[in-house]
Amino acid sequence: MSHVSAQRPSLDMYGCLRVKPLKEGQALGIFGRKRTVVAAVGLAALATASVANAAVMQQRPSASYQANGTVRSIIIVGNTAYLGGQFTAMIPSGGGTSVTRNHLAAVDMTTGGLLPWNPNANGTVYALLASGGNVYVGGSFTSIGGAPHKNVAEVDGSAGAPVPSFANTLRPNKAVRALALSPAGNLYVGGAFTSPRRFALEATSGGTLIPAFAPVITNTLGTSPEVRAIAVNPSGTRVILGGFFNMLNSGAPGDPNATNLGIGAVDPTTGASLPWAWHTSDLQTFRPFQLLAFSQVGSTLYGAGTGNGGSGISWNMETGTLNYIEGFNGNVVGIGVADGELYLGGHYSEYCGPIPGSNFVCAGLPGSAARDKLTAVDAATGQILASWHPAVNTTLGIEALATGTNTLAIGGEFTRVAGVSQQHFARFTE
Repeated sequence: MSHVSAQRPSLDMYGCLRVKPLKEGQALGIFGRKRTVVAAVGLAALATASVANAAVMQQRPSASYQANGTVRSIIIVGNTAYLGGQFTAMIPSGGGTSVTRNHLAAVDMTTGGLLPWNPNANGTVYALLASGGNVYVGGSFTSIGGAPHKNVAEVDGSAGAPVPSFANTLRPNKAVRALALSPAGNLYVGGAFTSPRRFALEATSGGTLIPAFAPVITNTLGTSPEVRAIAVNPSGTRVILGGFFNMLNSGAPGDPNATNLGIGAVDPTTGASLPWAWHTSDLQTFRPFQLLAFSQVGSTLYGAGTGNGGSGISWNMETGTLNYIEGFNGNVVGIGVADGELYLGGHYSEYCGPIPGSNFVCAGLPGSAARDKLTAVDAATGQILASWHPAVNTTLGIEALATGTNTLAIGGEFTRVAGVSQQHFARFTE
């Protein structure tokens, strides 16, 4: 894909906060039990087939509280699903008395019951991240629990109260859309913000600036540059950025990511570019490609993306080598692994096969299959699970997806899932 010659000004929109390290044994990027992922096969070996000997979710969602507005972010920690979005209340499954929950709520993934966690944000929440019993919250808001916290905050994972040591200084001037934590305890923050250019916060002292981390993303393809997804490899030596950009660190001479569209790797301390083998220009799409969400199991990184249709992708995050790609006729916006199955949610109505997505030619292609916003494939090989395809209604359907131990949660604009009336949030169990 050719690049437009006239460039917008580069924006250094990516921040770094230093916070409490993860507890020993806690996984990064996906909040379920860790699993070993078998090396994926090449694209030529992929075929549409059911995958045997793997536990999968039930076809219909289990009863749970639902939301009165769009859910845009979900994480699962143990048996708790934390939800963020545009809702202001939670409603019992099947209807009943609503309970006020402004933009943040928690649901018991075993019972479907509403938990007392109630941080009370005054604006939309787009990103959530758990660490050490607390939850980091990113979005477009100015207060949490009535206290000033602009666009990013830390709250107690049980009571929901803001953590005072996470001081309200040097906050992004626009919405936070992505959060990731390194083994060293650095919190990486992404979005479309332009100020502050880079920042850090010591959990113990409340505000030590880290000026060295300064990656720059540039987009010449018609939209503002923005980071939508962040992941850190298990050793903490590589940070992967995904989003709306076609150059990373301005394509400086010798930059290994100069032609990357939507994804690239950087140094965790300086933000300087690191090699990333797969370039989205390999898709040969005439439309901009963006990564919207990451999930990881060990050193295997899974990405949900857009472009000419949508794609779910698996890489070795230590090298950026492609394992496989799955195509759809609409955006893939959420992705996660549970018991060896990779679940993909989005805005699509058709699975195109083990190829890049296309919203022009998809149905009828070899290996294609009707899929209404929700799909499962084998996480190691990309083979589609033919027997699992619950339908999700509305045009856009799913906006968020998370997996846990034997559980799956989805959020979005939907009001029905697999024929069951369930608004904006649903949970599945095996």
